[in-house]
Amino acid sequence: MQSSVTHDNDTGTTSNADYVTTYTLDAQGRVTQAAVNDGVPKTVFYTLDTAGQIVRRDERRNSNWGEAAPTEVYYRFGITVTGA
Repeated sequence: MQSSVTHDNDTGTTSNADYVTTYTLDAQGRVTQAAVNDGVPKTVFYTLDTAGQIVRRDERRNSNWGEAAPTEVYYRFGITVTGA
């Protein structure tokens, strides 16, 4: 299971820092958290339903945990997915 992804934000040079996203997985191998270290480092928390589908995504900026950050909630009705 892949637990991290590295992204080079400027492939024209080798002197820039790579961005790394590291994933935390539960016992079943499902993503529950992601530490995103890019231009705006953040931690993303995922809430899963009993089927293992993401039903909520909460984002917190690492520099200021009190700063407003996106939250997404997903509603599933049959095969239709809507987000708020």
